[in-house]
Amino acid sequence: MKGKILNIQRCSIHNGPGIRTTVFFKGCPMTCLWCHNPESQSFKNEIMYDNEKCTNCQNCINSCLNNCIELNNDKIITNLDNCILCEKCIDHCVSGARELVGRDINPRDLVHEVMKDQEFFKNSNGGVTLSGGEALNQGEFTIEIARLLKKRGVSVALDTCGFVSKEHLEKISQYIDIFLYDIKIIDSKKHLEFTGVDNKLIFENLKLLSSLSSRIFIRIPLIEGINTSDAEIQGILDLIDGINVEKISLLPYHEIGKHKYNKLNLNFKNKVMKVPNKDLVEKIKKIFEKKYTVEIGG
Repeated sequence: MKGKILNIQRCSIHNGPGIRTTVFFKGCPMTCLWCHNPESQSFKNEIMYDNEKCTNCQNCINSCLNNCIELNNDKIITNLDNCILCEKCIDHCVSGARELVGRDINPRDLVHEVMKDQEFFKNSNGGVTLSGGEALNQGEFTIEIARLLKKRGVSVALDTCGFVSKEHLEKISQYIDIFLYDIKIIDSKKHLEFTGVDNKLIFENLKLLSSLSSRIFIRIPLIEGINTSDAEIQGILDLIDGINVEKISLLPYHEIGKHKYNKLNLNFKNKVMKVPNKDLVEKIKKIFEKKYTVEIGG
């Protein structure tokens, strides 16, 4: 059994309590317009190209096995549609402008890698967080990783968008200590428009986890003009009423990952999205604080 991951981030103080090692899985069923990790969306390995690092040495052109790189008006142009991921352009890039995102790994090798950090987990009450993309879109692979980690006494958190198989969610719940559960948009039409999927399954899976007495931390990205209205906030309150939510994390939208879209030759569709100001974030925080423990970030 093998799965596909993006990278392993060590000594993280986010994505759950304590010091954590976060495994980012490749592939996501959603295409959220505000996504700051667009390299996590595709289930395929990809090549990211940073033209600001490029020295125009043209080694990539000469090494490409499928002739999908060319020089046009003194700029290196890559036709990613024709790329066969031979990785020759990466091997011959002297400036580090080209990077492969995505690698295959089996569960035992992955667990062996993250267990190098076990002393950090023990001393901080931390653990491993399985994040994405969406980890449960590689269901059996992710379940096996969680099982192996729990067998070794490691606390495991799962960061999920909720648009996943109910069977996989229920199966993995026995190995997960904390679910970091995303709620993005209440309005179903807007959810479909801005994330690419309907939210019905997400809401059903949240209730499923609650019925299993799972520990749930709700995470809400705040994008002004999309999900910060009074109706949206009240809708979230109505949704989680009666669900055993332990904490809410408000995640204000930012454009830190904007440059990645250019690296992947993707269009960054940010015209309708705004960074919420501090007053708006504080207002929303106070609304949730009437009933829940709330943090900004995390």
